[in-house]
Amino acid sequence: LIVEAAEALELKKMELSQARRQLEDDLAARRAARAASRCGTGLVGAGGAAEEDHYAALGLPRHASEEEISRTYRGLAKQCHPDKVQGGDERAAKLEAQRRMAQLTIAYKVLSSPRQRWQYDRGLADSAADAAAAAAAAAAAA
Repeated sequence: LIVEAAEALELKKMELSQARRQLEDDLAARRAARAASRCGTGLVGAGGAAEEDHYAALGLPRHASEEEISRTYRGLAKQCHPDKVQGGDERAAKLEAQRRMAQLTIAYKVLSSPRQRWQYDRGLADSAADAAAAAAAAAAAA
């Protein structure tokens, strides 16, 4: 009876280990796909200037931890570095990679500093409140 229980326990441990490896592989694949899709896309507004949303530049939610910010920045920096550019029009691709790398670096510097991040988040809240007030005024005028 004890031997059967030990064998069943060992079997469960192996199943759990395989399931864990599968979940880790799936998560890594999703992260890689998400990072690859973000790497080539630039966040450029209608006026040609870079958007101000540093969270979107790194593809992170506003409640991301400092560790998540650092880990995501390092991963994107490795993938989007201008020295890793290959392809047809290499000069244009390098310029785009330099622009994207600068955008990532600025976002990381702002979000990795607790003081700058607090100021940035406060500015986002203020601009959202201003936009809501302008929309309310426009609705009242109409």
